[in-house]
Amino acid sequence: SQNIYIPETHKKYNVLPNHKKYNEEIGEWIKKYPEIKKEILDYKNSIIKLNNKDNWAIVQYIGNSNYSFTNNNFYYVVMYKENDCWKVYGIVDNEEYDAFVVWKNKCTDHVDLLKDLKIVIDPSNILKEEFIRIMK
Repeated sequence: SQNIYIPETHKKYNVLPNHKKYNEEIGEWIKKYPEIKKEILDYKNSIIKLNNKDNWAIVQYIGNSNYSFTNNNFYYVVMYKENDCWKVYGIVDNEEYDAFVVWKNKCTDHVDLLKDLKIVIDPSNILKEEFIRIMK
């Protein structure tokens, strides 16, 4: 669906080309489980905060194409800032799956965050250090 918010400055990179909109009705959950309304709303708000693409980085995959990434394509790095501290969650790959957990478990098709990715936009200025930390 094309109604997903992508900042103007990011559009030229063609990020999220296959975006699938998962429409989990949080309102329905609140009706079904009113006793945990606060938890549901907290979860909804955390998703909204995490989904602020103005804070996301963009990387270009320059490694050999594999099942998760295509050579020369651009991908979002999901991140947000809280109390002046940046949290980096992962990279949205071809399947639009946020894959850091997989990389930490060394299950990928040899994605090297330092050699296979070129940082294009990094609002945090800490992404390279974060990649070094994850690859250790």
